[in-house]
Amino acid sequence: GDEEKKILDVFRKLGFNKLTQIQQQAVSKVISTDIDLVVSAPTGSGKTEAVIVPLFLKILNQNSIKNGILIIYITPLRALNRDLANRLKNIASLFQLSVDIWHGDTSYHLRKKIMENPPSILLTTPESLQILLIKPEFREFVKSLYAIVIDELQEIISSERGSELIIALERLDFIVNRHIRRIAISSPLKDINNVAQNLFGYRRFEVIASQASKQYSIEVFLSSRKYQEGIFSLNDVINVIKNIIQLNNQVLIFTNTRVTAEEIGFSLGKMLNIDNDIGIHHGSLSRGLREYIEKMFKKGTIKVAVSTSSLELGIDIGGIDFVIQYLSPRQAIKLIQRVGRAGHREEDVSKGAIVVPPIITELIESIVIARRAMNKILEPINIHIEPLDVLAHQIVGIAIERGSVEIKEVLNMLIRLPIFSSLTIEKLKSIVDFLDSINLLRCKDDICSPTKRGFIYYLTTNMIPDTNHIEAKSILNNNIIGLLDEDFVVTCNEGDVIVLAGRAWKIEGVDLDNRVVWLSPPTEADTAILPKWVGD
Repeated sequence: GDEEKKILDVFRKLGFNKLTQIQQQAVSKVISTDIDLVVSAPTGSGKTEAVIVPLFLKILNQNSIKNGILIIYITPLRALNRDLANRLKNIASLFQLSVDIWHGDTSYHLRKKIMENPPSILLTTPESLQILLIKPEFREFVKSLYAIVIDELQEIISSERGSELIIALERLDFIVNRHIRRIAISSPLKDINNVAQNLFGYRRFEVIASQASKQYSIEVFLSSRKYQEGIFSLNDVINVIKNIIQLNNQVLIFTNTRVTAEEIGFSLGKMLNIDNDIGIHHGSLSRGLREYIEKMFKKGTIKVAVSTSSLELGIDIGGIDFVIQYLSPRQAIKLIQRVGRAGHREEDVSKGAIVVPPIITELIESIVIARRAMNKILEPINIHIEPLDVLAHQIVGIAIERGSVEIKEVLNMLIRLPIFSSLTIEKLKSIVDFLDSINLLRCKDDICSPTKRGFIYYLTTNMIPDTNHIEAKSILNNNIIGLLDEDFVVTCNEGDVIVLAGRAWKIEGVDLDNRVVWLSPPTEADTAILPKWVGD
């Protein structure tokens, strides 16, 4: 009827000539029911739109547009936020709705603006949501909240970030005194019902999984046939990669660590003599550089990009025809996600290859994982049950949010969650006593209130492993190139040449007091030192 025509019209404006399979399945469920949903489909099937378009329509159809935030959209990566923000703004403009972003990079000015005049859709990360929950203004703005969308569920749910998020969603329900609809978007998962159950608690939910079969073609290349007990030449690896690049128009190379991304990017640039045509993208590079690479890669100006998992999710790059994974990706679920960046449309075959040096374990593992990925045999998702560090962080957060809290109230809220269903009052009390003993809470007669120290702990702790960073700046224009770990900087001397953003830089000075390393482009470099990052 009328509704269907409206929806088709919106999808057409967004560049879909016909609805993809998951869009056909999801649209009516989002519009005609209010239950929690997981929408699961391969990369490139338009699943974001499958959820967002009907949600926006539903909000418009509720006679009066309410004030405040109506949808919170949660995404795990900052890089994803920018790309997603543009897509969401584009869709929202067709409905006259507003979108804003709140995350680690959001300026004070924009935060103030959001707090004075909240958008209808707020895009944020799991970590920023934790901070928003303790802001009184935010708790006012969510009174009319209709839904929370959790994007890239497979990425969030298997770590402690997922456990934190599950409690945060429950806290939101408590704040508004009703259940807020949850809709999760995910790539295909094994045992998706179990994952959904953990995310939604013991409520009714539905899983909408795409039946469309995405095809993957993944080869494994050995860089050399000479086995030398684990010692190999990087040049052989670069040669194999170079040959693949020359057969394709636009290639995305994934590595498992930041150091390897730097190494491959630097060596490839030297061999191809085109370092300005190679983009490096990872979490320790400055935001400006990352945004520039994303933009140029999307435009097709940059033909080759080397990335860690930072380009693995949702960023819609478009023209990639081949994905290279250097060394085993360790999991089929990760390989599918990465190779899916090539041939990003539903009906295209996604083509990729794993390139490995002559190390027998890497080779065998890569062959097995490539075969599993092509046959869609995925690893089960591991969900953290009763993580105590998360529990401690959340108890302090709840105390800050409410001013004070009774231990029994916390228990009653938590045992409604499958991941904490077996939590006992004794165990909870022992954690509270511990928090009290280190002055993160002040408790009397089972009622706990926050301390100044607890407040700082809550704001500065998250479930992403962290290290002390030092800014690396160019002496030419003062621009930040990236972040280096303190442990690495301490080992550097003036005059050393290091690799960052895939290029060589000479260290001109190390200023530990102001936490800056000054760099300049070297005249020539025979040897360059690769940085080390903790957590790689």
